[in-house]
Amino acid sequence: MKVYFILVVLFHCLQIYSADSESPILNDTTDNSLIISETDSESPILNDTTNKSIIISEKEIISRIKVYRDACYSFLVRIYTTLQSSSQDNNLVSMYDVDKERLMLDNLYYMKWANTLLSKSYEDEIVKQYYKYEYSKASDYERMHNSSIYAYVMLKEIIAEKWEARESLDAGEEAYFRSSGIRLHNNTEYVELEKNIAKIENEIPCLLEKMKSITEVAARATNEYVGNQDASNKDELRQKFRDTSMSLSLVTYTIADKIEEIETLRFRLLGFLPSYERTQKVLNAMKRFVVL
Repeated sequence: MKVYFILVVLFHCLQIYSADSESPILNDTTDNSLIISETDSESPILNDTTNKSIIISEKEIISRIKVYRDACYSFLVRIYTTLQSSSQDNNLVSMYDVDKERLMLDNLYYMKWANTLLSKSYEDEIVKQYYKYEYSKASDYERMHNSSIYAYVMLKEIIAEKWEARESLDAGEEAYFRSSGIRLHNNTEYVELEKNIAKIENEIPCLLEKMKSITEVAARATNEYVGNQDASNKDELRQKFRDTSMSLSLVTYTIADKIEEIETLRFRLLGFLPSYERTQKVLNAMKRFVVL
């Protein structure tokens, strides 16, 4: 009963955010919000072998941004549950252990995602070959990796889901831009968008470091509270659990909300660029987050 109470206190807001994003990661072949048009397209979209193009509304893009935001949030929560549950399962792991497995898996799925993105772009063949080579290396390393490591087991699925949500967002944006065309802009508007995106991106590394330190404290506080058998310090441990849980929830939601804000601004920015520049912008942006 106590464990259930803890999870409710720490993550009850997740249900609120999930309710705001009713649509799952969308299936482009069945979703009624996608309108199939018989108009010709210069290159395939989503590996479509016909001349049909997919027209997606701006509202649908905003929905996919929220799905991606929620996937990032769920991943951040999993870092906490990995640390917290490891002691209960006698598989003690540190934040260093989690970071090591996270970096390896994020790099693997980033390379997989990048190859998918590049396969639908006009990017230079040298760039495509580079990412194919890097994905092959990452895949070989993962195959030789000890798949029984606790943090690896806990993180692999949630990281894969995060990158699937990213891929769905990219596919939707590209379909939207192909149907709407490139928008004209004055230089001031473009520069302002770039400046705002850079400002938020520069805030995220510090927030992530703060989240990591709070996560370790919160995991210990949770386990001390759950395992406490001494009535004399029950109130003290409960208060410590509540304080660290609230701090962790606040910073985690802040990071997720900033990711949503960045992607909303980037969507506006990408609309001013040709396809190959959009691809490069997104590739570089995601690469920065992988190494954090």
